Amino acid sequence: MDGQSPSTGPFVNRPSMSDDKALLDADPDVLPELIGFARPRWRDDVPILWRDPTTIQLGDDVIVPRVGHDHVGWLARLDGLSTARAASADLPIPAAEARRLLRGLLAAGALDDAARIPDAVRWARAEDRDLVAGRFGAVLRSTRDLDAAYAVMSAREAARVVVLGREPVLAEAREAMSAAGLGAAASVREANVAVVAERGHPDVAALADHDLPDLPHLRIGVLGDRAVVGPIVVPGRTSCQRCAHLHRRDADPAWPLLAVQWAQATSALASPPLDPLLVRAACLQAALLLREWCEAPDAVTQWGNVAIEVALPRLQATRVGRPSHPLCGCLWAAA
Repeated sequence: MDGQSPSTGPFVNRPSMSDDKALLDADPDVLPELIGFARPRWRDDVPILWRDPTTIQLGDDVIVPRVGHDHVGWLARLDGLSTARAASADLPIPAAEARRLLRGLLAAGALDDAARIPDAVRWARAEDRDLVAGRFGAVLRSTRDLDAAYAVMSAREAARVVVLGREPVLAEAREAMSAAGLGAAASVREANVAVVAERGHPDVAALADHDLPDLPHLRIGVLGDRAVVGPIVVPGRTSCQRCAHLHRRDADPAWPLLAVQWAQATSALASPPLDPLLVRAACLQAALLLREWCEAPDAVTQWGNVAIEVALPRLQATRVGRPSHPLCGCLWAAA
């Protein structure tokens, strides 16, 4: 295969070049695969591996045959110190061969631009910079597209998540949001989304304890052998916790009475039955779901009206539908 992945096939992603006219207007002295890159750089976190004397593998899945040491030497010189024009001019191999190698780098998510630094990396504290730079590398590996990677990092950085609730779920939820790379808010007033971490019955929300006026929010409920995460409630756009309560009432007429008793019983527990691993798993699922929303807030079909249930002993996470209820009224204005 010529610079392609066995699973995805060949593809080329050029940053900041979204149409054919941009290519026609581009510098004719620059290789087409480098258009849009100011100072192209091969990322060494996608190593060049020799499969045999004439075949290399880029990272896990991109194989480029018919190469020699001149090919690899030229790739190694893409260190971000030279411009795209200089890299295109200084070719120890034919231009067609260089283009084939570049397509391999692009397919592997291994071509970066040293002239561009994500804001999350640029403004990170010195002690956090390596960690954040590593996150960007992981995003680029998953998107295989430089512009998409920058957009993802910006979306996560723009999030302002306030975490409310009770220990120990509260501390785990904060750790999970930090691990997800989501921005933190000190208060509801500063936040654009809230996470309510409750140590209570998974199906009995106590959101009334928190003032969340028109603020998107997500609940984590953990008790015993089960946890429920979500749904992400975006007022006027998605179902809410009351919808879930009404659906359960429809299935079990005694549920409203049981829910009140569950709330009273769990609030009185000095040592609620909480498995630390279940708490952590639930909070990580919450961070994943919230990251989906931050990266694609308009893709309601992807993250909306969905909850995640996690249960012991295997901690298997299952996505379940959480549709709106016709009698709730939370979507009446939108309708």
